[in-house]
Amino acid sequence: MSRAGRSPAWSRRFEELDAQETRLGLLTLRRRIDPVLHAEIYEVKLGGEFLMSSAFTVAERELARLGLAATPGKRLDILVGGLGLGYTAVEALQDDRVHSLTVVDALREVIGWHERGLLRDSGSCSDTCTQTACSPSGPTIRRTMTSSLRWRRCSPPLRPT
Repeated sequence: MSRAGRSPAWSRRFEELDAQETRLGLLTLRRRIDPVLHAEIYEVKLGGEFLMSSAFTVAERELARLGLAATPGKRLDILVGGLGLGYTAVEALQDDRVHSLTVVDALREVIGWHERGLLRDSGSCSDTCTQTACSPSGPTIRRTMTSSLRWRRCSPPLRPT
């Protein structure tokens, strides 16, 4: 059950946007204002451990940029394993050769964050060119990826705002 909206009244600098029990543990999405960076930071925790933060996105962005730079072709269909905060997917969409982008994530709840617009760069997920689909889970690594989101190139192309 979601605990979204239960952020503490004592702080406007911190907000829990979503919290749900998953098969891997409690998954939470939080937003906070970092007084040192003077920036809005999104954080993901699973079972009490920090998984990712929007304060550090260079690796996620470079994964897409360097992978695409090394890939020949003019009309690419791209697969990203793990949606997370969306930085790899958004960066991949910066390449005009990307015709379609499919993102597979092990947790349907993560895709739900983007569908509901909870993240700053979720806009491309709620675009009319977005389709969502779920695949059956199973015992192999490939089949434990239970949810996917598919972007298709639109006119104008999907771009973060």
